[in-house]
Amino acid sequence: MTTSPARLRAAQALGKVLRHGAYSNILVHQVSKDLNDPDRKHLQLLVYTALRNLRGIDEIIGAASSRELAQIQPDLLDILRVGVAELVVLGTPRYAVVHSTVDSARTVAGDRAAGFVNAVMRQIGRQDVDLDPATFPAWMATRLEASLGEDAARAFMQSADHEARIGMRVRVDDLDFAYEPVAGVDRVGYAVDPAAIGSLADSGEIVVIDPASSVVGVAVAAEPGERVLDMAAAPGGKTVHLWDAMEGTGLLVASDRNAKRLGRARKRLTKIGVNPAWVVLDGARPAFRPGSFDKVLLDAPCTGLGTLRRRPEIRHRLTPDSPAQMGALQRGLLEQAIHLVKPGGTVTYSVCTVFAEETSHVVEEFGGRAPDGLPGVDVTGGLLLGPATTGTDGMFISQITC
Repeated sequence: MTTSPARLRAAQALGKVLRHGAYSNILVHQVSKDLNDPDRKHLQLLVYTALRNLRGIDEIIGAASSRELAQIQPDLLDILRVGVAELVVLGTPRYAVVHSTVDSARTVAGDRAAGFVNAVMRQIGRQDVDLDPATFPAWMATRLEASLGEDAARAFMQSADHEARIGMRVRVDDLDFAYEPVAGVDRVGYAVDPAAIGSLADSGEIVVIDPASSVVGVAVAAEPGERVLDMAAAPGGKTVHLWDAMEGTGLLVASDRNAKRLGRARKRLTKIGVNPAWVVLDGARPAFRPGSFDKVLLDAPCTGLGTLRRRPEIRHRLTPDSPAQMGALQRGLLEQAIHLVKPGGTVTYSVCTVFAEETSHVVEEFGGRAPDGLPGVDVTGGLLLGPATTGTDGMFISQITC
């Protein structure tokens, strides 16, 4: 039996995500480009399953191994994690998983390592192993309950462990392409045939974007001839929405403190005819006069918990201090955004997370409110979307009139 390319690459990708800060959704796409469709889907399933169930998987390996986890060679540990994910979580037959896992270990580290992996996998395969069903750290589950309530928190965690569909926003009037619309948001929905969207995105006829992010663009309600600032614009999906709403007129400024990310956004958007004024700018110290804009969108840096369906590793990267730390940063950015809007103008604040420290607690002192007529659940200071309620990423949106 030969080593499965999907299993071995899944283990290698897992290591890059856990130890080198890679984003799983981007990396999985990169490392599976040359695989056939079944292997590509298998690789993604293995990586995401291992990340979502990492705590329980490590407990199972630790109980079956003669070594402490910290003493296991990291790339071998990743191979074991993928093997256990497939054997215990996905229920693939033992003979297929064990042999392929051992072959992967032999390919990476030789016969001695393969013997160790074989002993661990066979020990696990001989037992009735119970996987810890808690896929979230205890502190995170507690904080989610405090933010959302017990029932809503449980629903969020369950739905966040499922695969996200590919969302899109239509930019042209006569697009001949089937998509499932999201109620209450025009031209926004999910691609019926995800394989067919590549050329449409390249041509600029659609933007691949989660519907929750499109709801943010609708909430801003930018109009032709206005002066609008996209205060943290990269990677640019919402910038396109604002440009379309303004019909390329007025002044749209797309700013971000990260020059490289902004440069990539500019390169991509220029290809589809979207040409705002690009400015490298630290939102904490904006170089604009007070009252310079009719509207400001602050899609603020955040913990990103609302994107767990696409990046399950986020739960392992955050600490109990992360929400409050991000909340302090967000509050400072929001104060600056408010100064930049003329009297009677609006600031739209959005974050792709659901922690109260980054949502309601940030906007409460500024009189934030939920935008009208959009899908989601009204919460203190804004509107909350999520996988369990709207089928989208988790997103908080608040509007402040200056």
